[in-house]
Amino acid sequence: MKKILPAAGKFILLLFFLTSQSSKAQQCNVNEKYDKIVSGYHSSIALKDNGGYSVWGSYMKQAGNADQLSPQDISVANYTTLTGTIYKATLGGGAGGAQVDQAILLTSDGLWAWGPTGRVFSTTIKSTAAFGRITSPSGGVGSTTLGLPTGITPADVQSLFATSQTLILLTKRVSNSGGDVYILTQTSRAAEANGGTPVTTAGSSSWQRVRINGSTFLTNVTAVRGQVYNSSNNAFIALAATGEVYTWGNTSYLGNSTAVAARNYATQMTLPTEFASSIPKMIGVTGGGGTGATTTGNTYYILSEAGNLYSLGNNSQRQCGDFTTTERTSWVQVKKSSAANDFLVNVNFFSAQEHNSSFPSVAAITNNGTLYTWGNNSSGMIGRTDNGAAGGGLTTVAFDPGIPVGFTNTAIFVEMGGHTMVYTIEGSSKFCYVGHYTNGSMGDGTSGNNGASSATSLKHDCNSTPSINICGYVPVAGSVVQSTISVSEPLIYANGTSTSVVTIQLKDASGNNLTSSGGNVVIYTDAGTVGAVTDNNDGTYTAVLTSSTSPGTATISFSINGNNSSNTSSVMFAATLPVKWGNVFAYRQNSNVKIDWTTLQEVNVSHFDVERSLNGNDWLVIIPGVPAANRMVSQKYLQTDPQYHTQRIFYRIRQVDQDGRFTYSPVVMVGPEQGKNNIVAYPVPAQSGFFLANVNPNEVRQVALYNSNGVMVKRWQTAQTSYSIETLPPGVYVVKVTTLDNNTQHLRISKQ
Repeated sequence: MKKILPAAGKFILLLFFLTSQSSKAQQCNVNEKYDKIVSGYHSSIALKDNGGYSVWGSYMKQAGNADQLSPQDISVANYTTLTGTIYKATLGGGAGGAQVDQAILLTSDGLWAWGPTGRVFSTTIKSTAAFGRITSPSGGVGSTTLGLPTGITPADVQSLFATSQTLILLTKRVSNSGGDVYILTQTSRAAEANGGTPVTTAGSSSWQRVRINGSTFLTNVTAVRGQVYNSSNNAFIALAATGEVYTWGNTSYLGNSTAVAARNYATQMTLPTEFASSIPKMIGVTGGGGTGATTTGNTYYILSEAGNLYSLGNNSQRQCGDFTTTERTSWVQVKKSSAANDFLVNVNFFSAQEHNSSFPSVAAITNNGTLYTWGNNSSGMIGRTDNGAAGGGLTTVAFDPGIPVGFTNTAIFVEMGGHTMVYTIEGSSKFCYVGHYTNGSMGDGTSGNNGASSATSLKHDCNSTPSINICGYVPVAGSVVQSTISVSEPLIYANGTSTSVVTIQLKDASGNNLTSSGGNVVIYTDAGTVGAVTDNNDGTYTAVLTSSTSPGTATISFSINGNNSSNTSSVMFAATLPVKWGNVFAYRQNSNVKIDWTTLQEVNVSHFDVERSLNGNDWLVIIPGVPAANRMVSQKYLQTDPQYHTQRIFYRIRQVDQDGRFTYSPVVMVGPEQGKNNIVAYPVPAQSGFFLANVNPNEVRQVALYNSNGVMVKRWQTAQTSYSIETLPPGVYVVKVTTLDNNTQHLRISKQ
């Protein structure tokens, strides 16, 4: 018998499908600075532009004991016991072998893991290699049946970060609350950051909430990173929303010239002077040891919004990037040559090797898409050779900052793994792969062949890798000639607080709008200040321009992946604006639509134009050249649309000043016609009162007003010129109009 789903059931099923799809898609935030790709030793997980995850490499199949040679979606089709909506994925592990990475997944049903056991979770939490749910940790702050800290749900999780023997969970910040850090580690009590001693004693493998002292938790955190080599060599770093940076772990540095030390509470760091007036853009930690590298402590990195990259800590593998091997107990700026003050500037993005216990290495990308690498080069993982040529040897252990051999593209973002490096490039859905080519680490469908335990030749390949639409990838290059720039307000107050939204529309060489990310767009101004640029992942970028306190004109320009566009826009900062807008209304009256607006002040205004749109996007001037009064007191204007439209309509007023500059009023909407014989209440929304149209006032018996609970809140026994609702709270109301023939009509209005 065929089962027919009831209509309500169909709606619920559809809603569930849409909600599930939406939850997954929301995971791809192209403006997120971390973990679009997470690479371990020979394994990687990538966040895709559709919000899903793909995984490839050593022991990443469902059974956890076989290599996944090409990217495979993390889905119930490939991991058959998987349930719930996917939220986050990460991996971490140790060095010195092919099978060393354990993958972690968070869904609405809890935490899952697969791959070699013991690499992140202790075997008491996940005892088998096969994909499956973890056992909830005991002790510490406690845990839920989903394996999360007590009181935390999957939807509360902002980020999930894994390194060797350690998982860190950061909660979301909502209304300046949250941003709490929880850590689950086998490593050491110092790594747990709750005051435990001895500091080198193994961690409890229970959820611990990070503290700054015995009575105060670390909170309001926006990013947390770290790296673990062993119980004696590990460090963690956290960035607060207000710009403070904290560290803890067994080999932690404070940046104030004091020696490396074990710290079992999160301790505030001293930062470079640049951050006295700015908040760091990115943070990171590297470290490790293994073949070709003696055991090292940890090294820290902080990137400023101005593009300056600073380092601190162990430097035995040249990982500080200052062209020395001297340990740095105070911050130094990364350089691009040994010459004095020749710093690596305009850095947009960096990645430190952090998810694995292997080798200390770093990669950075500048605003023009140039890739630099430095640190340990085991198996050519940073793309460097002994003689700087493609066929060169791989015996040199460590390198100062430089460009990888064979790099010719425009890089978008990069992930430094434990034995590999992956980066994406402009104009391609493929990623570039560098390093040890083995166990499916390149995702090209083969095991790889440039050495068993280590590489014997440099692997740097941008052509044989798979096509995978990684979150934030740039399939089409934006044209600096065709791309456009516009502003929402060409005229704002010169008061230091007024704003105008700057929009960049990226276009390809043929003038077609891009529909996804275009990479790194920088917006410049010669007056006022430009805030952070938001990539809307639809070919547009937006930023807020804030005026200066001095009258003048700001010229605004932009660059795409380091290439400057000659297209510009401008915003005038005025001591006095030509127009101060009052109310703007539009409403139906009989067979007409009236447009009614008020100005509070007019200075040097030429005229007003009334514009109409049937879709809210495409505008047409319908009443040009309405003369301006140019008065310093309230002035009222009333115009009638020369054409009558029965559907929903949008209106706005364009004010044009004497030198041709213009600004717009707020947009107002008129709803579709309900019938010419029907009474109409306007304006909607109302503020202090409303009017009735399409009715003879002499025929009105009573007007009553009801709130959303059906309670009558006002009543008028005769028709009024206007119906005052000034004393009523904002909300939705129903107007009941009764005429002398005892007919009634119910009208819906809202009050702002």
